[in-house]
Amino acid sequence: MVKILHRIPILRTFAKVIAKNIILSQKFYSGRLFFNAVDHSWAWTGNLSFQKFDSYLQESIIGMSYQNDRYIDVGCNVGGIGLAVLLNNKTINSVFIDPNKNANACLIKSLKYNKLENRCTLINAVAACTNDIMNFNSKGSVLGHVSDNGKERIKSVDFWALLAGFNKKEKILVKIDIEGFESKIFKKNFDECYLDNVTFIIELHPQDFNGLGNPLLCFDSLINIGFEAYDLNEKKIVSIDPEIINQVVFRKSQLG
Repeated sequence: MVKILHRIPILRTFAKVIAKNIILSQKFYSGRLFFNAVDHSWAWTGNLSFQKFDSYLQESIIGMSYQNDRYIDVGCNVGGIGLAVLLNNKTINSVFIDPNKNANACLIKSLKYNKLENRCTLINAVAACTNDIMNFNSKGSVLGHVSDNGKERIKSVDFWALLAGFNKKEKILVKIDIEGFESKIFKKNFDECYLDNVTFIIELHPQDFNGLGNPLLCFDSLINIGFEAYDLNEKKIVSIDPEIINQVVFRKSQLG
């Protein structure tokens, strides 16, 4: 019934009201993925599904995960990428980080249903350079973003301290998609960071996206400490267009 209401324009607002707390699920690789009926209406009211959306990105990250021991998903949302990794790569362990409590509630259901709880640590927080409290706007920009005008107060987790806590012998794949806030994470002095074992795949948002985006800062920060940049087809990148979204893989040159 909710699906029918959603497709009738004059009843769509009503459908959003009655469905705002409804959790749906759909087949996702060998398991199921749970999501909010309103927040992710695109995934069930048309021809798209979570497995079809960003399928090339999913396949690329799944492929890279086999070369790593641990996967860290910063801005995991309801697990459209992270669950794809865990359901296909049966040996990798993971950490998922997202400040949106509704996304976390869906992800908890997915992890439990797919029996992945022992391979995933879920952190409900903003990934940052500190352990402070931050303002978060859960509306718009997919499932929200850090904003000075945000009404929700959300704890942050020091991403670099988290990364430093893992064994240096582990190969770690880090995916970051946080709606422009990546520029805050990479505005850092890396002198004390050991990153030789880390590969990043980052969605670099355009300049000033959400009042935060600074893709050239992120790009240059990693290039300046010995990383090389590649696109999803493994073609080397020497520069990016700061006015568009760029999906970039960064790895230390000696690992390439």
